[in-house]
Amino acid sequence: MYGKEDECTYWDIVWERKMRVELAIALLAKDDVLLLDKPTNHLDIRGVLWLGQYLVNQKDSCFKKSNSSSPPTLVVIPHDRAFVKAAATDIIIMDN
Repeated sequence: MYGKEDECTYWDIVWERKMRVELAIALLAKDDVLLLDKPTNHLDIRGVLWLGQYLVNQKDSCFKKSNSSSPPTLVVIPHDRAFVKAAATDIIIMDN
């Protein structure tokens, strides 16, 4: 039996789906800079793993294309250190 803290409301599910759609729209945009502010907050573990792998694959595929000089700049503001280690090539730590 689930306790009150384990229950998901309809709005929790709607919010999670909305965030996934917004993330997909951002990832498919062809911009020079992509800013992701805490992108893993509303993802389950499968979503976090997929996003990390997607970002790595996008970076690698841009370098392999002969007509692309560099991949788009990605700025991520995360709370998940494992995600950063998996997806980042350069890390800037800002404190205070």
